[in-house]
Amino acid sequence: MTLKQEYVAFLKDIVGPERVSTEYIDRVFYSKDLSMDPTELPGAVVLPKTVDEIIKIVKFANKNKIPIYVRGRGSGLFGFKVKEDSIVLVLSGMNKILNIDKKHLTVTTETGAVWLAVNSMLWKQGYELTAQWHGGAISSTLGGAVMANTVARTSEDGTAFGETVVSLEVVLPNSQVIRTGSAANPKSIPFERYTLGPDLAGLFIGSAGSFGILTKVSLKIRRKQDVTEYLSFRFRDYYDAINAVIEIEQRNLIQFGIILIGDFSDDTVCALRIVLTGDFNNIMYKKKLTESICISHNGEPDNPEYVKNFWETYYYSWLRGRDTRQYYIWASEPYFCPEVYGYFPFEQLPKIYDVILDEWNHNPDIKKYKGILKGVDTFITPNGGFVWFDPLFPKLDPEAVEFGLQFRNRMFDIFMELGGCPSTMSSATSKLILSKTGYTYEFMKLLKKTIDPNNILNPGVLFPEEL
Repeated sequence: MTLKQEYVAFLKDIVGPERVSTEYIDRVFYSKDLSMDPTELPGAVVLPKTVDEIIKIVKFANKNKIPIYVRGRGSGLFGFKVKEDSIVLVLSGMNKILNIDKKHLTVTTETGAVWLAVNSMLWKQGYELTAQWHGGAISSTLGGAVMANTVARTSEDGTAFGETVVSLEVVLPNSQVIRTGSAANPKSIPFERYTLGPDLAGLFIGSAGSFGILTKVSLKIRRKQDVTEYLSFRFRDYYDAINAVIEIEQRNLIQFGIILIGDFSDDTVCALRIVLTGDFNNIMYKKKLTESICISHNGEPDNPEYVKNFWETYYYSWLRGRDTRQYYIWASEPYFCPEVYGYFPFEQLPKIYDVILDEWNHNPDIKKYKGILKGVDTFITPNGGFVWFDPLFPKLDPEAVEFGLQFRNRMFDIFMELGGCPSTMSSATSKLILSKTGYTYEFMKLLKKTIDPNNILNPGVLFPEEL
């Protein structure tokens, strides 16, 4: 059902008639992300352009007890869904780059600014985002990256995405606007995160839009690196690859590293793809030392062409040398990917690899539903690894879709049991994951009840629809 006509008219008065839609096609399109999780249809889709418009919409929603779901470009595979008769607030039109502060090395943008567009503007001036870069770089928004606590493709100290957030501007569920860090002082600018009381930015990073609507974000930038080099090694044992990675990370040598498992024609167990950046004075030192570490742990040098193509074109399929057009199409049949992911300490990585592969090779239903293992990939972080397990199942087979979503949830349960810590939460997985954290989850729900007593912001995404 669409919203009442008087509600729609009120929303059009706020943002203009051209930025409110109750058309069926728009309500379908904006009701979910790229996942196959079921959803309901919202009552209206609204595209605000200003903070003032958002404030008025939040007041209206509170008064009439209408749920609001906040959306960027919907490029995730996490299981975002909405309730019937809700408002979907699409922020992709709020995409201005507001300020590039070269003195304090920050960039401030509106929430809908696209990752790659911001970086491209910075590159022209000799700078770049400190967190380089993440899976949706071509299409996803910086606001979405904050709310999802996205995993940047970077292995350097201090470059995890959340660590690069300096300040946020947020419209709270009560329609009040706050700014975090130094920007909370009206006389100051966004240059320091950890000041003026508690670290409020941390409350919103990874909150899936449940605590407030992000309208502006200030991120750390740095001078663009002069030189990029690439390395690739094959290993016949998980432990050798992980020990090499530990030594590399202790020396903070690489920009990005990823362990790839599966899909090798010989007796290779895993591959380590590496990106190194620096200046002309240190790049060869980094490269030679990284090479010697990998070789000392029985790594066999491999052609780095795949990782080079991946880094320069943003197409993930290049890491395995696959045709990008085949990524989700197999034998002319479309497939979907119910992703499973989580941070693990180094010592747990071999265990989770063994469990994933054992499950994949011995669960008869995977063969029954024509499952394909796209890959088990581990982004190297300073403290461990972020494991992406990407199974594929036929998208047009309802039974295969249902099994794939159930399989995802089962694997998230296994990840948690083995000490894994998923980052991005969604309607489909948050209760399953966060309920295992004990009173930590109860404390989160207490915060939600306090700042959003009507539960209008993203109900059912991070927390139950009924608190």
